[in-house]
Amino acid sequence: MAVIASLLARTARPLRQLATGVWHDWARLSFAFYGTLPLALLMPFDLEEFYGEGPFVMVLSAVEALGALAHMRSTRMWQRALALLGDLTLSWGAATVYLANYWDGRQEQWMPGPGDWYRTVQGMTNRGVRLLVLLLAPTLLGLSHLDIRPIRS
Repeated sequence: MAVIASLLARTARPLRQLATGVWHDWARLSFAFYGTLPLALLMPFDLEEFYGEGPFVMVLSAVEALGALAHMRSTRMWQRALALLGDLTLSWGAATVYLANYWDGRQEQWMPGPGDWYRTVQGMTNRGVRLLVLLLAPTLLGLSHLDIRPIRS
């Protein structure tokens, strides 16, 4: 959006404002990454394979909206980070349990053997940890930035 605004305004001011805002509040980048969470949660679900997951996905979307609201209403950076961490943990954990139940004992033509809880949980946990690191890295950098600033002054 900032690039489009810069092109329409024919100035780099929106990009400078974005960079300045991110420098003062690194949690904004984490929140931008958080915006991709609904897509990241849909990726493990093969929409042709799963039937009746619509209500489950709608509940996960509502949980993510509550996490976004908690993030926006928080006044401190650690509260914002905690809101994103809690929501990602809750929604990713629920998706993991749902997928593990679905694949337990099921075998498709392309699978070498029947699915089980262990492999599903292991795969989802690995992906979830990577997503968590990506999501919280800017906020952790921002928190370290706040700790460094008083030392210099």
